[in-house]
Amino acid sequence: MCGADFRPGRWSRALGALAPLGRTALTGYIAATLLILAADRLLRIGDEPDYGMAFSVGAGVFLVELAFSLLWLRRARYGPFEWVWRCLTWWRVLPNSRG
Repeated sequence: MCGADFRPGRWSRALGALAPLGRTALTGYIAATLLILAADRLLRIGDEPDYGMAFSVGAGVFLVELAFSLLWLRRARYGPFEWVWRCLTWWRVLPNSRG
């Protein structure tokens, strides 16, 4: 038997904290790509594989994206790239502010 507890509601608070990342997924994907490429240039991660450094960069990017998405979504309905994508889909400028 598995030792993990997957009853409904048990993990909802922890997973709910990650919801803003899901609402800004496209923005996060593009930002992560750019941040990891910049980190590789600065830290030369690709020259010699350093798994500790790669994990640290990944965790740092994750935390930056989480903070950005939480702050961004306080004022906007969608992430920046999600909003552009939505406007292009509907062929008109849609409101994005919460106010």
